[in-house]
Amino acid sequence: MMRFGSKRLHRRPASILALSAVGLAAVALASCSDSEDRQPALARAEQPVADASNTDILADAPYRVQTPDTVIPIEIFVADAWTRSTTLNSVRISLLKGTTWTPLYERSLGLDLSASSDTNEMWLLHVTNAYGGAIPAGTAFTPKNLIGADAAGKTLDFKVDVSASVSLRWSSSYSIRLKVRVGEAPLPHNRGLFTGWFAGDTHTHTMYSNNFAEFGLPHRAMLSGAHAIGLDWQITTDHSCDLDAPKSFPTPGFDRIGSRTERWTFCEETGKPKPACIVRSHVGWANGWLMADDDAKDAMAWAGVPFLFHTGEEVTAKTAGGVTVHTLAYRSGYVQADGSGATKFGVTVDPITATLPNMLAGLPSGAIVYGAHPTQPLPAEVGGGMWTSSDIASARSYPSFKGYEFWNLRKTAAYNAVQNSYGSGGLDPFAKWAPCASTDFECYPYFLDNQAIPFWDGILSGAVDTANPYVYGLAGSDAHGDMNFSTYFTGSTTTFDLDSTTDNALGRVRTVALAPAFTMDAILDALGAGRTVLTDGPLLTFGIDKTGDGTIDQLADGQIGSLHTVPATSNLDLHFKWQTTAEFGDVERVVMVRGTSTTGKTPGSYELLTDPESLGSCKTAPRTAGTCKVTLGHSGALSLPPAGTTYYYRAMALSGAGKFRCLTNPIWITGTDAVAPDAGPPTDAGTGDTGGADTGSTDTGSTDTGVVDTAVTDTASADTAVIDTAIADTAVTDTANADTATDDTAAVDTGSEADSGSSTLDAEAADTGADASVVADSGAAPLPLPEAPTSEADGGCGCAVVGARSDGPIAFGVIALGVVVARRRRRIVPAA
Repeated sequence: MMRFGSKRLHRRPASILALSAVGLAAVALASCSDSEDRQPALARAEQPVADASNTDILADAPYRVQTPDTVIPIEIFVADAWTRSTTLNSVRISLLKGTTWTPLYERSLGLDLSASSDTNEMWLLHVTNAYGGAIPAGTAFTPKNLIGADAAGKTLDFKVDVSASVSLRWSSSYSIRLKVRVGEAPLPHNRGLFTGWFAGDTHTHTMYSNNFAEFGLPHRAMLSGAHAIGLDWQITTDHSCDLDAPKSFPTPGFDRIGSRTERWTFCEETGKPKPACIVRSHVGWANGWLMADDDAKDAMAWAGVPFLFHTGEEVTAKTAGGVTVHTLAYRSGYVQADGSGATKFGVTVDPITATLPNMLAGLPSGAIVYGAHPTQPLPAEVGGGMWTSSDIASARSYPSFKGYEFWNLRKTAAYNAVQNSYGSGGLDPFAKWAPCASTDFECYPYFLDNQAIPFWDGILSGAVDTANPYVYGLAGSDAHGDMNFSTYFTGSTTTFDLDSTTDNALGRVRTVALAPAFTMDAILDALGAGRTVLTDGPLLTFGIDKTGDGTIDQLADGQIGSLHTVPATSNLDLHFKWQTTAEFGDVERVVMVRGTSTTGKTPGSYELLTDPESLGSCKTAPRTAGTCKVTLGHSGALSLPPAGTTYYYRAMALSGAGKFRCLTNPIWITGTDAVAPDAGPPTDAGTGDTGGADTGSTDTGSTDTGVVDTAVTDTASADTAVIDTAIADTAVTDTANADTATDDTAAVDTGSEADSGSSTLDAEAADTGADASVVADSGAAPLPLPEAPTSEADGGCGCAVVGARSDGPIAFGVIALGVVVARRRRRIVPAA
């Protein structure tokens, strides 16, 4: 995301090596994204590039891989390859062994990228095997092949060097550093105690979030990296104010039409799945990835590796109160929401056409919408601000609106590189990173504990005794590519920060869904019903054993996201389970939170692993993979509600000395005088994206204190896909080259241990303001929400250009506030 002044604007793909000259000529402001690190009087752009005339050469790789046998994909790509006479001369990929860089891939290319009619928006080289280096050609880039069988837990240190010429202006070599951690074990989902739980990223951007301020990776490259990281599914949410952008050049082939909006519609009209029909002629594949039109219909089905994919959208809209916000829309089809709200000298030059009420009212049945980064507001320059109580009540009155993606990003370390203080050797942020400050409202875990979760609890408390108490939480990385780290190209009126970086990356924060089948429909059903947990490390869930087998493993059990009734004379057993790996450390705390209509932003909490009231067996449960049972009665910290009253209960696990967290969605409990059927989450049946039905499963579980569950039924097309992790070349295993790699010393998880006085962990929290309250009816009292950060506000979707662009490869903007808006990209910078 780009930020200007104390505002944020945009974000771009991870490791970008930019072969772009620095120009300052234009007065421009553009952006279509979300949040990044903020510094007063600085502008940040998240790897931008769109329909501007410039050439950018970039590189990326996943920040982690599952096991020593996982293939590491390294992506080298050129954005806007057709707009300049760009020649890619050579590429070298090296691995640091001890103090020596060992070449793995060396190739003289001599490619004139502008000469290819297929290279319209991007050119990509996908590297997974050795070529021309110190190891046999064709050797797969697995950690075991590169450093030996003992690779688990170590970090591979790569350097990518590119030689290129742009126009007739210059020719030089550029480099970027990438580090890839090898997991000691796969991520803890879909195995052991969490079989049937599938992890994904709900908020990501591809090359179609493409404007002056940002762009992402091609779909195929990004999904290949997501699979290597250990994700099972991914939802792309490109900006609505980018999808409406007209193209300067017609595209060749069957989708020769004038705008992204028309291309999207064309996909639906022809029955071709997204993104298949909008990818084919916009990416030039360098090594066998070029697909014929017919093949593009299954653009993600390359080599039989299971991976699920869904095309969503990040929609820019005005709330009923006139605030510009972003929302994540799934199963919505194309939502036409033109404009970004960008202003020039106080005058709106790119007006937003969509209002949130109209957008929600026009969605098809079965659509799912979450408010995006609600405590990271968009800047005043695009009309951004905090959600008000009336905005929240208005949105919640529509059945498609499910809750908030309040966990957006995972940034623990950052560096602002004023005037290329990375040095002349290339972009190497790892040695420069320092822990982000607790005053940075995007710094993890501070923003989560002190802003995001209290925001959620305030809404939960205000809604808990209404007819619609359900307010679900969601987590997403908001990655624009960004598989290794996030980069921003920043500046002020006097200095240029050539590459500010953070350790946020694709998949660092995950949403994990309980689904009865490995289909995208089943995953989306779970997102719509709140059967999800949010994590950057361990897993935790809890529920009610309704099937009588002593576990909560069945969908027919009382799962998170649902409401249950309990007679006022009865106790209730809650079953807990958690699972972690060596990468995230043992589970050290399991915190149970109980909220009522009066607790507001500071509900009471209870430590299950110390269990001072002796409620159950959690105190003695194993800390790596444990189960336990807690009995709730009608007194104490976790007491059940009296008849006619509803409480919500949620839980959080912490591991790794407080560095990692897992938050569950709530379970709602209503006290009754007599046995009554459970309501379950609201039913929202409807059609999905383009057809194929997935009716989900109906939860009719066995009785437990007379409870009968009803599940959400949704129908939607499957949007299923599989991806490959290697190109077609035959891999040659080379285990002789087993030099031991150094341990991971990158300062990527520097968050401090959670304070037991945190506003999310203790009723005696620092946030002692008036209790929040909000109900669905228009007469609700105002909801006191967390105040907008005073140091900076988030940047918005401002795709419009507010002034003339320069002809240079990079155009900077200067706004009336006297701040330079620069373009963010992870770039290879000139070597000495």
